[in-house]
Amino acid sequence: MSTTIDDLMGRLSSPEDGTRYPAFQEMQRITEKRVDWFSQYKDQFMAKLASENSFQRNIGIILLCNLAKNDTNREYDTILDVLMPKIDDEKFITQRQYLQNIWKVAIVNPDYAERIVQQLEKEFRVCTHKDHYNLLRTDIIVSLRNIMQVHQKERIKALIDELIGAESDEKNKKKYRKMLDGKERPNSGAHP
Repeated sequence: MSTTIDDLMGRLSSPEDGTRYPAFQEMQRITEKRVDWFSQYKDQFMAKLASENSFQRNIGIILLCNLAKNDTNREYDTILDVLMPKIDDEKFITQRQYLQNIWKVAIVNPDYAERIVQQLEKEFRVCTHKDHYNLLRTDIIVSLRNIMQVHQKERIKALIDELIGAESDEKNKKKYRKMLDGKERPNSGAHP
């Protein structure tokens, strides 16, 4: 398995979409379940978060979030310190990738959930100055909904209701309600 992961890790760093994207898809599939190699490759995934290339940052975000289920030594205490600033990445799609995947870390540990819920709440309240803030808010509602299914159900439900109630645009408010109810799926944007 290690050789296969080594090969995939090499291909993930390729500047060629035809090489990188199939490797990314395979890694997504592999990381849907627990793996025994997380600690061995953790630093390489974290290094992707600092890449100048937004595709690499997206790959790092998505796969680190998928790999959170392997956190047995509270390694995500440190990983979150590096991961959470991606909410303000210079690239809009990277911000969205973060918002759409961070819930996977939150459901692993109630302490992580608390940190992430606080960040998502703050971002919902302050993101109106960003382009396409309605898409960011949609992603936040969906992530909060996913966290709510595992942790602090009543508290997070009340928070989501409060956030949706604070939306001034009625069209957006209806869309967020549909997201909360699971009646609509967000558009995830481009692939890494």
